[in-house]
Amino acid sequence: SSQSDAYEAISLARDEWDGIVLDAIFTEPDDQTIWFYHRFVVTWARRNIVSVGNGDGSDAEVTEEFEGLLYDMVDSIQELIDVEKEDSFEGNSQDRHESKGAKCKWAYLGMHLVLSTLLELKSNDVNDEDKTELCERAKECLHELIIIDPDRRERYQILESE
Repeated sequence: SSQSDAYEAISLARDEWDGIVLDAIFTEPDDQTIWFYHRFVVTWARRNIVSVGNGDGSDAEVTEEFEGLLYDMVDSIQELIDVEKEDSFEGNSQDRHESKGAKCKWAYLGMHLVLSTLLELKSNDVNDEDKTELCERAKECLHELIIIDPDRRERYQILESE
């Protein structure tokens, strides 16, 4: 069934996150390869749960399970950002260009992906209080990216307008 396929996709995504991605991002946070794999895992799992929706409420359970994984990712990536900011940005907080040791670029991109995915999942929830906070946090990621990576400013501004 599509519901069991969705649960399997979430389980595989959780295994990849817990087993590979999490260790790798904390070991080498500026290695873009693991962040590309993170993007693949999130988008692959998202695609596999979109097809669930037969109206019996089971799709809500699948979505809740996936949201749980995404919130775990948010917490872990935020922890990484906090650690990297402490290490890299002692002193001048405006001196955050990626060439000056701002390893957080990929973490902010990963965080933005996860927050955007959560917002997409909650797009139909008109009363969800989390949406405002998620939207603000996603915008904060893009603002940090503009500072860290000014060469791609226009890309981040376009993402912000979407």
